[in-house]
Amino acid sequence: MHEPFPADLSGAFEALATRKLGQQASFRAYTPSTMTDAATLARDGAPSGTLVVADHQTAGRGRQGRSWNDAPGQNLLLSFVWRDGRPDAWPRALLGVALGVAEALDAMGLAATVKWPNDVRLGGRKVAGTIAQAAGGALIVGLGVNVNQTDFPDDLVATATSLALHAGQRLERATVLAALLPALERRLDDALSDHAETWLPAFTARLDGLGQTVRLVEGETMLTGTFTSVGEDGALRLLLPDGRTRAFYAGDVHLLPSSTP
Repeated sequence: MHEPFPADLSGAFEALATRKLGQQASFRAYTPSTMTDAATLARDGAPSGTLVVADHQTAGRGRQGRSWNDAPGQNLLLSFVWRDGRPDAWPRALLGVALGVAEALDAMGLAATVKWPNDVRLGGRKVAGTIAQAAGGALIVGLGVNVNQTDFPDDLVATATSLALHAGQRLERATVLAALLPALERRLDDALSDHAETWLPAFTARLDGLGQTVRLVEGETMLTGTFTSVGEDGALRLLLPDGRTRAFYAGDVHLLPSSTP
């Protein structure tokens, strides 16, 4: 049996304004990874929108195999099953989810930006990140949001923040989760549709590094150029010094010191 949601999270589901996302939800106090849990549910036939939330992950992960640091009971750690949209559109999911998170934070009075493809930032520091993978014929989306964590490992102190640190006060996790889920569902639907005009201008408007010189790292490839745009396919366009433009569907964008806000 799944554990009951704790009091500081259960309120998020009392009047949840979503069609699917979170209408079926389960909670784990501790789990190696909510992504693994959601993938298992997908293979067992869980419907689109099935949500897994945890208080702590012992083996949480970010993009490209990185680990995700969290303080137990302080943040939002969740993954969900999504069966809507064509699989060839799924690579755009990261952008839609990042946009949804940023807009939800905006509505809470926190001015958020996005860093292609999947980070959400406050004051130039990462507050949330998302990952995605296919499993059980579905898209599995994972999201971590630093809500009330105030201490970070030495290697993250300069680059990470939380809602509480930025707002100057602790926030109710249920309030944050209730704001996030409808925004995530709406923007995920938009990003997986064939209508880029529903999401791309909004994503571009809050994009860190756009028009500036950045370093793009993808595997063994490392290139420096001008970040000119994000296309309707979700790819980053990089203008190289030799005049060529290359499109990247994955990778890490490093804002160079002169470009960092």
